[in-house]
Amino acid sequence: MYTVLIPLAVASLAVLVVALPTLVVVEILHAVTRRRRVKARSRSSH
Repeated sequence: MYTVLIPLAVASLAVLVVALPTLVVVEILHAVTRRRRVKARSRSSH
């Protein structure tokens, strides 16, 4: 049983370690793009 559970646990941990940073990076990129777009709009309006 353990021989099957350990690889699954390691795989799940690896997926979390890879997925969480990517989600954070995507959120940061979206925030940056939104800020840049807002700044561009404000500059164009002025």
